[in-house]
Amino acid sequence: MQHLSHPVTRVVPISLCERNGQLHHVLRKYKDSPNWQVRAQLSVQVAALMARFLATHRSCIQRAASGTWEALTVVPSSQQGTGPHPLEHALSLISGWDEILVTTLRPGAAQLGHQQADDHGYEIVVGVAGRSYLLLDDTFTTGARLQSAASALRLAGAHVVAAVVIGRFVNPEYCAELLQTAKTDRYDFAPCCLE
Repeated sequence: MQHLSHPVTRVVPISLCERNGQLHHVLRKYKDSPNWQVRAQLSVQVAALMARFLATHRSCIQRAASGTWEALTVVPSSQQGTGPHPLEHALSLISGWDEILVTTLRPGAAQLGHQQADDHGYEIVVGVAGRSYLLLDDTFTTGARLQSAASALRLAGAHVVAAVVIGRFVNPEYCAELLQTAKTDRYDFAPCCLE
């Protein structure tokens, strides 16, 4: 965050994501599996996770952030290919959803690294000034890319209410105690990490 002029301070993880665990597998293979059927099946799981979480916790996120959003936008992939980001594609599978999904960013001039954020890591592709967004990403490790995206949006005049990430990546080699504590409770969608 110290490398950026306008990071987002409220980042809401849906779940911890242990290296080589089940969620880690889902969040990698929905993008990277060589088998299109695996990608398709896991994309549905990713969409269901995000849709259920936002349906359950929209109000508590807005209350904690003291604001609402007009649309959702996704942090571009670090290995952006052609077509939409895999998370955008997954979310487009949701029918009957009230959320508006807008592509606002693409990779910019600055090189982003695992621990290197930059205000110019992304550039704006549509008018965002005066609009409010909830920023989404699938995996949060160091936050460099997510925070770079948030800063680019804010520099262009957008209001980033908060960010929601599906998996907060945790390496068991460095966070064994945290993971052990987290594993004592079965995962439940009902409690919010903000309350």
